[in-house]
Amino acid sequence: MHYLHFMHYTNLKNTIFDVEVSAFKNCYDTESNPVNLALWLTSNKYEIKQNEIRTITDKKERDKIKTQLPAISPSALLVNRDKDLNNAEKLIRYSGFMQIDIDFKDNVHLSDYNVLMTTLPLIQNIAYCGRSVSGTGYFCLVPISNPEKLHNHFKKFNELIYTYYNIKLDTSKGSNITDLRIYSYSADAYFNINAIPFNQLWKPKPVINKNITYKPFTSYYTNDKFSIVLERHNQKQIDNNQIGYTKGNQNNYLKSLASYCSVKGIDINETITGCHQFINQDYTAKRIEEIIQSVYNVCKVDFNSKPFKETEYKSDTIKKIVKTKPLYLEPQRYKHLKTIDLNIVLFEKKESAESVKSAKGGIDNFCLTPEQVNEIWSNEIENY
Repeated sequence: MHYLHFMHYTNLKNTIFDVEVSAFKNCYDTESNPVNLALWLTSNKYEIKQNEIRTITDKKERDKIKTQLPAISPSALLVNRDKDLNNAEKLIRYSGFMQIDIDFKDNVHLSDYNVLMTTLPLIQNIAYCGRSVSGTGYFCLVPISNPEKLHNHFKKFNELIYTYYNIKLDTSKGSNITDLRIYSYSADAYFNINAIPFNQLWKPKPVINKNITYKPFTSYYTNDKFSIVLERHNQKQIDNNQIGYTKGNQNNYLKSLASYCSVKGIDINETITGCHQFINQDYTAKRIEEIIQSVYNVCKVDFNSKPFKETEYKSDTIKKIVKTKPLYLEPQRYKHLKTIDLNIVLFEKKESAESVKSAKGGIDNFCLTPEQVNEIWSNEIENY
């Protein structure tokens, strides 16, 4: 990782910071003036005023004076901030950066809040980190892969940094190109000219099994094979972010379920009987039976190709793909992790590190992706 402290403007020429953004006289000004981002971040022009603000104990007074300082729009160079124009009309060009703001009032639960200046740089996606004008918060810049999708980049980054660092962002700023950043100067600011662009985008979570009354993880039959295979199939749907048995997706869901039952060797009559729970006023028993019979005919060469195993599938102790939990980056663990890229999700496996090493010849279990977890356990967990 290439990073620098006590940065001078000339050192940032021809780097990701050498871009123009909009500057404004204060937080109420709407007239845009182009300024070089590198020059802005390294300028101590208002440092004396900043230090005066940090001596003010009354928050209302401090906030009032802060808004009188110059500010920039870190994510874009704008025509202006006229409220009568939409963002497309205001935009000249993107800077390629997303700003994030971390306030103490939102993170009183963090025991290491005061040392975030040294721990935030562990995230390889952070290009800049400095203190806010009040001295109690942190301001960071993150390069993003799709500047036109700033809002969804921000929502995903907010989700990940809370999940893995337990840090809450100020969500009132950062997701819009017109959001301002008030002047602040940090002599010990962190710069990473080779920061990895954040490429993750937020997506709404699909609603599984909406608009039906059956309970997909409950067994209904004396012969429990179908219910257990149904449970396994639904878990696969959830793991793969598929939308399940919802209006408009009934056919796809039943085809998928019937195909899975076929390769597991579930008798067609048992599958049809089990799928009668999906009958409603819009979806008749005849329609369900037609779909299942069609799938079984097409898939007859694969029937029982991955047979149901009684020892592996029990309704009360069904084996599932290895479950993982987020790895919270506690201070004592920093020395082991060094740096991370939030584009790559970190996991900590429940099973022992020794079992992982024996399966993959010594992979560090702090760096397993979901794909690697599945690969490691492919001999024990049957994937469909």
